[in-house]
Amino acid sequence: MIESNGCNIDIVKELRLRQWARQHYVPLAERSTSWHPVVLDEMTLRDAELQSAAATQTATSFVPLPPARYHEIHTGHTDLTEPKLVKNRQGQQV
Repeated sequence: MIESNGCNIDIVKELRLRQWARQHYVPLAERSTSWHPVVLDEMTLRDAELQSAAATQTATSFVPLPPARYHEIHTGHTDLTEPKLVKNRQGQQV
């Protein structure tokens, strides 16, 4: 038995309650104060995670690149004259 949030609870039961709280998360305004303290604690932790994720989320999904001092434009591969074919051991094309 361990003491979690002022109440003695078995570790297995606490983990199950925390998992249940994650799966059945509700916003703060909809929570009941009569719920188990472990459930309320886990939902409070989830609130903090959602707030930090919203703060770090940007408006675009592009990753900015560091500024470069020069730009290279590569030419196309023009030296290929014909497609390469695979030949079996007898020398026949496959």
